[in-house]
Amino acid sequence: MKYTHHWSTVWTVALGSLTLSSVLVSCNGLRLDPRPVPTAREDVRTTSGVEWTDLYRGHGPVSGPQDTLVVDYVMSLPSGERLMSTIDLGTPLRVRLGEAPVPGLDDGLLGMQATGRRRIRVPSALGYGARGVPNLVPPDSDLVFEVHCLDVVRD
Repeated sequence: MKYTHHWSTVWTVALGSLTLSSVLVSCNGLRLDPRPVPTAREDVRTTSGVEWTDLYRGHGPVSGPQDTLVVDYVMSLPSGERLMSTIDLGTPLRVRLGEAPVPGLDDGLLGMQATGRRRIRVPSALGYGARGVPNLVPPDSDLVFEVHCLDVVRD
């Protein structure tokens, strides 16, 4: 079997490799800044008092009333004290909008996109209120949720 070269292809590959090598050598002296890039974020406050900020909007379907969301979350106090996490539990939460375990969380989840990340602050009155949760959530505590929406399921 005779092997033939197409010289235009050989030259294109050679020139492409040379160009890539030149770019890599010229980038060698660059110092990259490890700080995160600031992004414009809209802070939202609902009429119920729930506050949320999209950290990353996502690129999947937008959640609407009665949709089911599959989410990972970290629940903490405003001081940063971590209370609970689906990551620690090893399984994401499936929550149908309108039926969230923390009533104020529904307001914060509505409109999230699949793959999006959002910080949601739920006031005490829409969280666990004066009763709190023994050995977990102190009475009259606002709650902060860092939520990663893995999927939006249309019902």
